[in-house]
Amino acid sequence: MKRISLILLLLAILPLLPGCKKKSSEENNPPQPPIPTQTISGTLTLPVSSGISNNEIKVYSASSSTNVNSDGTYQLASFTNDKPQIILATNSSNKPILLGFVLVGLNTSAQINVTSTAKALILLNPVFIYTTNEQRLSILNSLDNYPEFNKLVNDITTLVQLDVNNVLDHSIHPTIFQEAAQIAKGILQNSKSSSLHVKSPKQTLENPWVEDAPGDDVVFKNPKTVYFGADIYPSGSQTRKDLIVLDAKSSLISLQFGWPPIIITQPTETTYKLGDGSYNVTMTKGFDFSQPISSFFDLNTVHGKATLCNTAKTFLLAMDLLIGYYPTVPVTNLRLDLTQSAYILEKMGIDFAQKDNIALFKDFLDLMLANSDQICYWLWQDASAEAGRIFASQLLEIMGGIDEILKGIDFVNEDLPFLYDMVEGDRWITLQLTQENGVLTTNIINHSPDKPVVLSNMVMSQTNVPINFQVYSTDQDGDNISYRFHWGDEQSSDWSNFSSSGETVSLNYSYSTPGRFIVTVEAKDIRGGISQLSDPLIITINQPGTLFQYNFDYDNVGMWPSNPPFYSEQLDPSYLNVENSVVFGGSGYSCAFYDADPTIGGNTANAYAYIDANITSESYGTLEFEWRIKSLNDNFGVRAWQNIGTWSTMGYYVLFIDGAINYYDDYGQFQEIMTIQPERWYKMKLVYNISNLTYNIYIDNVLKVSQVPFAGNPGTLNDLQIVAFSDANCNTGYIDNINLTGAKLNSIKKSTNIPYSATKIKQ
Repeated sequence: MKRISLILLLLAILPLLPGCKKKSSEENNPPQPPIPTQTISGTLTLPVSSGISNNEIKVYSASSSTNVNSDGTYQLASFTNDKPQIILATNSSNKPILLGFVLVGLNTSAQINVTSTAKALILLNPVFIYTTNEQRLSILNSLDNYPEFNKLVNDITTLVQLDVNNVLDHSIHPTIFQEAAQIAKGILQNSKSSSLHVKSPKQTLENPWVEDAPGDDVVFKNPKTVYFGADIYPSGSQTRKDLIVLDAKSSLISLQFGWPPIIITQPTETTYKLGDGSYNVTMTKGFDFSQPISSFFDLNTVHGKATLCNTAKTFLLAMDLLIGYYPTVPVTNLRLDLTQSAYILEKMGIDFAQKDNIALFKDFLDLMLANSDQICYWLWQDASAEAGRIFASQLLEIMGGIDEILKGIDFVNEDLPFLYDMVEGDRWITLQLTQENGVLTTNIINHSPDKPVVLSNMVMSQTNVPINFQVYSTDQDGDNISYRFHWGDEQSSDWSNFSSSGETVSLNYSYSTPGRFIVTVEAKDIRGGISQLSDPLIITINQPGTLFQYNFDYDNVGMWPSNPPFYSEQLDPSYLNVENSVVFGGSGYSCAFYDADPTIGGNTANAYAYIDANITSESYGTLEFEWRIKSLNDNFGVRAWQNIGTWSTMGYYVLFIDGAINYYDDYGQFQEIMTIQPERWYKMKLVYNISNLTYNIYIDNVLKVSQVPFAGNPGTLNDLQIVAFSDANCNTGYIDNINLTGAKLNSIKKSTNIPYSATKIKQ
């Protein structure tokens, strides 16, 4: 499950992996011809004082690589594409330092410099997944008119001069990725009236429908860019008449002579010989996450067939975005022996429910990563495997940076038409059709219930403790509704009894094993229409006696902690970052706190970043965690206090300051416990006693100080905070494996305002 930062460019390697070999059992079906290549000649130009010479640099395309000559010139082969294709320059360790792009045509010249790097970062963006070659060229040509683009170029120039080997490492320098994402967003917003903006609310919100046609035929009309499967049953029969796939639109716009020159494309049409009689028709775009994993791509089910077709189309669109080439293989030819990963499908289900298209795009690439041999065979092409692997792995890292930042700036999901169509609208569409003498006489659409809303009385609990869940939904047709809960532990409830539209239904459930579980609910009306899955509710179950335990391993790398129990906040230029390269132990994630980055600017003395949890502490308890700092000058603290509105009183408090671990005494002074080494994990254990306002401090399992007085006089402790302060720098501080006994979590979100004084070292 730690593949998040490595998923985004497998697409470019799919035609390049060694596993892409023709199977002997199918030698009679020769592979597609190799993708044509073109010769690329260009010059690489580095800013002055970069600290790296041309002889150390190598240039990669998706099909080949070459060394750069001492004068900066190079020549290599690249795919002959319809759209701009990214190329990258790497240092001697194959870490990317600059980007360029190849434009359409043979014998193309491709310049690589800080300007081309800035343009490529903007172009490598999921919001442009549906753009044509002309539109992508228009994007590139328009960038010089953006003042923000000049700033991006200047910031990249500065980074090349200061830290050339890490310029494109988003975990170290995320700001340029955020700037690139903001420019892409601006381009999209400025093109609402142009051909670049292809979203049409009418087109994306309409469901497929059926119209009469000559003879016994009917026509299924699909206005969306996703495929639909359709199950057709004679009314009252359990024997299916047919299962068909409704073709999807390839784009949302088309060109025509006259005025207007750009029109919304008409729905695709699928003609079907229905015959006289009455029929029940169920249409779906797939991705029914309530189904068993084994049937997720089962072509014998309407769900599986639609899911496979739309998954295949996603893979093809991703290939087009990343290497400028849209393979022409039929989507229905995707091999069916895909390895179903429970984690991938669980994550995909969450992102479907949350309608998070950026994360959903990553999920599909994760699925590709887990099934590279099968998908590679489907997309079989002949190319240089070694160059392609290096090219792909590095571009994956770069794309991962843009992807994470996009989530933080609230991109408009509607601007990703294909993914938008997958998550929006009804999941199941049910029709009642009657045809007499070749004429469609009855055509009734049943609307599915709205997406259910699910709540619980707690989000963190222990094993074998009943948790109460409530759910409600409404039905547009006023039909009664039944509910089914999916508990996240591979168990689901039976469908409940039908209740009135809008009525709340309650159900208790307990978990037998500790872990993190994602609860979702679906609603069904009396005519069989099934809703979208509810937004996921995350439940953390701990062993008895441990009601608060967190290690960040289920968060997204590069983002804030996103799950219970933490509320997160930052004041620029500080920022939070879930980290997968600096962790306690052999694997997992940690949470990092920063406020020193040369590209951010601003006054770091006024910046802070923290996470905190709203808790209820018992009289006795322990807090355990691991923490470290990057340098002896870093300041980083962990503390708990009683928070009452804008007033608070401190309980226990330990921190890194002046190269040592200290505690904060009841006179408001820091008392040194021991000096420390930077870049080293220290295991902390605080055993507290609220009744006598003291605590003991253990470091690396050794008692260092006993009976430390609380800094204040709290009657309870209701806020736990980890903080990089506003009045002191923290280049980087890390924390992992937080375990609190003798306390429970009150809510996911902060219930009271934390006073600004709580962001300071002293208060």
